[in-house]
Amino acid sequence: MRAGTLAIGILALACASHSQRDTASADSATPAAVDSASAGSKTARRDAVTTCSTSQVDGSTVTACEIPPASVRRLQIAPAPHPEKRALTIAALDSSVRANGRRIRVATNAGIFQKNGRPSGLMIRNGIELSRLVLGAGPSAKDPNRCAVNFYCLPNAVFYVANGRAHVDSAREFARTRPLRATITLATQSGPMLVAGGKAARRFPASFNKRIPRNAVCVRSDGTVVLVLAENSTHAGLADLLIGRFHCNDAVFLDGSISSLYTGDGAPPAMFDYGAIIYLATP
Repeated sequence: MRAGTLAIGILALACASHSQRDTASADSATPAAVDSASAGSKTARRDAVTTCSTSQVDGSTVTACEIPPASVRRLQIAPAPHPEKRALTIAALDSSVRANGRRIRVATNAGIFQKNGRPSGLMIRNGIELSRLVLGAGPSAKDPNRCAVNFYCLPNAVFYVANGRAHVDSAREFARTRPLRATITLATQSGPMLVAGGKAARRFPASFNKRIPRNAVCVRSDGTVVLVLAENSTHAGLADLLIGRFHCNDAVFLDGSISSLYTGDGAPPAMFDYGAIIYLATP
């Protein structure tokens, strides 16, 4: 249940570290209840590139960064070049980015990775496939409702940017309609899928009731990308939040307790290392 490593420069091959977590959820809040429960919303930054805010929702601190369609093509993914070193923190990535004359405007961990440092599923960076799409049911094969681990709590999904537009598709849908690899600048497979077509993608077993930090990436119908970190949530509660408050059309869970969302303000987090980081940087 971890991740791994440092630097970005020419992030050639290499890939990720950080393990599957079998945390989970079942939450009774409805989208309307989640929206009305919010209070004390505070906008951290609003400009043409991103809008980030922090608010209290249903007893959880929620941080969100909205990336408008015109800025989506700026999104990048930085895989850990040497996962075994477990050094790819957001702070380390920020230092590398600043050394190249830019600064991070928003960054978050890019999904779930295995203990050996390899991605659990698909990863693409600038048209180069670093890891293949996974369509198997894994530990959940005998019982699709079991959800033994997050990645195999089906359906899982792929967040990707192709031809400058963002998408979250179930893994099977991505396999069916997959765009040319050369057009994909960023792709990461994670799971479970939380929102599909504006509705909860699935119901979670009653055993999924633990409240911990959880983050997700969603895409609205207009192409806006929203990165969300809820510091005290279940999977079902996070799905309700994404639908009711952030108006997500499709969304996928990224990870649990070691998740971070950096809004570009203050010191970038250095507490956790990741297998890969989704980020947006500007001069």
